[in-house]
This record gives sequence, structure tokens and C-alpha cells, in this order.
Amino acid sequence: MKKKRGTGMGCTKISCTYAVLGGKQMDEKYMEELDPVEQIPDLADQEPENAMETEEQIRERVRAELSQEYERYIDQRISQAQKKWESKKARETAESLDRVNKLRAIESQKRQKELELKEHEIAIKELRLDIVDMVALEGLATGFRQFIPYEDLLAIPDPAERYRELKKRIINLKVEFYKLVDQEVKKQTSSLQVQKRGMA
Repeated sequence: MKKKRGTGMGCTKISCTYAVLGGKQMDEKYMEELDPVEQIPDLADQEPENAMETEEQIRERVRAELSQEYERYIDQRISQAQKKWESKKARETAESLDRVNKLRAIESQKRQKELELKEHEIAIKELRLDIVDMVALEGLATGFRQFIPYEDLLAIPDPAERYRELKKRIINLKVEFYKLVDQEVKKQTSSLQVQKRGMA
């Protein structure tokens, strides 16, 4: 405890208490309990704590501040790098999914075309077999099959309707054929009759 320098700024407990009580007479017992030597510290005599930092303290403080700043910088860089990596990964994943979807679409189109081609070939074979059966059923020679158009019938989706249309064409062809035969027979008969008359 520092001794009072006599500046008048400090005071003893007795004097301060006396001043606080407005100069009134204090209890003697209370007065005896007070230590007349003990003083209330003079604020002017006190040096504030850490008023003067040593060089080592300054170094420690600066080192701590720089360390915190560096940690914040590192955390920021790590966060930026992580966000960049996540963005790149998400973009690569999206591009990969896009490529997979495109390949699936191409593969699906390819399978669809192959299926349509197979269905087309099966439909042609069925029509040809139907032509063979119908020509035979109508009593026509097998050579008539090549005169019956059927490719356009593939546009008819219903097989039963396609069969009916094919049968109609074969019957019409048969009718037209017999008409031509009748005309040719009549023509040749007429020619023979003319020849007979000329010979007579």
C-alpha cells in the first residue's frame, strides 16, 4: 500500500467518514474500529492497469491478432474452394446426367425404329401370304400375284381392315380380268365369223 503524498487528493477513513457525515460527532466505538493509518487510495497516485505494455506484450497481442486474421482468411479460402468444388461437381453431375439422358433417348429411338422396321417386314410377309391364299381361293393363276399392289395397304393400322381391302382388290382384278377375257373371246369369235363369211 502506497503512503499518501500529501497532495490533498486522498483521505483517511476517519476524515472521509467525517466529511460524509457532515462533520457530526461519530460513535466512539466505531471510531476505535477504524484504522487511522489505513487510507483510501488516491486515484491520482494509481497507475492504470496495462497502461504501458511491454514490447513482449505488444508482440503477443499483434501475434494473436494476426493469427486470428490468418485463421479467418484460411477459413474463407477453404469455404470458397469448397463452394467452387461443389458447384463444379454439381455441373459435372448435371452434364453427366444430360449425356446419359441423350444416350438413352438415342437408344430408345433406335430401338423404336428397329421395332417399326420389324413390324413393317412382318406386315409385308402377312400381306404376301394373304395374296397367295386369296389368288388360289379365287381360282386365279399364281402369276396374278405380281399385279396386285399391296404396299400402300401397310398404312392401314387394323389388320382386319387391311385384309378386307386386299380381298376387294383381288376380286376387282378378277372381274377386270374376266372382262378382258370376254372381250378378247368376242373379238376373236367375230373375226372368225368374218373369215368364214369370206370363204363362203
